Amino acid sequence: MRLNPNVLLPAILVVALAARLLFCVAVVGLDAWGWGDEPDYHRHASDIAVGRGFLTPNGEPTAARPPLYPIVLAGVYRVFGPSHAAGRIFQMVLGAGVVLLTYLVAKKLFSSDVGLVAAAFVAANPSLIYLSALLMTENLAILKKRLETVFVELKAVLGSMEISVRDVLKLQKGDIIKLDKTKISSDMELKIGNRKKFFVRPGVVGNRVAVQVTGVSESLVNEDEVFKQIEGGE
Repeated sequence: MRLNPNVLLPAILVVALAARLLFCVAVVGLDAWGWGDEPDYHRHASDIAVGRGFLTPNGEPTAARPPLYPIVLAGVYRVFGPSHAAGRIFQMVLGAGVVLLTYLVAKKLFSSDVGLVAAAFVAANPSLIYLSALLMTENLAILKKRLETVFVELKAVLGSMEISVRDVLKLQKGDIIKLDKTKISSDMELKIGNRKKFFVRPGVVGNRVAVQVTGVSESLVNEDEVFKQIEGGE
């Protein structure tokens, strides 16, 4: 009997959020000041939210903590205010996101049933429930690692042409289709999803067909230039 993800996945996510909220309220305290690294992350996020940047308690610039988590948390503080409660609720949402991504990755690798079982284990994992109550980097780091394992579709496109529906209906075995603007020596397009990203040349590795990247598409170059201009303040 196959499990129904339309019913079980939302239920698992609700249980994951409820378990994290219950633990936080009963054990840690929703608006508790925190301990260990928490005060630093809270202070950095509060400073970033009001435009002060990364500072020590004395107001001096610092790079003692990794920047990604405080920057993300600052976005939450900018919207809801710099409260520990807002940060901890955000942590619980991240924890539920870890559960959801676990399901998606396991479903892609194995099956929907395996994904549901994996998600249930992550939802009930005591260590992850505990971490979801703290203003710490772990949940965001886990999400980042999960995202790195998400698969995207690559398509090597030899060429294309437009053809009428009438001509499609007349196609038979042995018919030759001439592709537009494509020579035998032309590089192929490599698409990620539906976006053209690279130029490639076909070949063989062992007993499998393969492609070698020969260049970067103009669209990707333009995106890189935009990022460089943003980073350089241009």
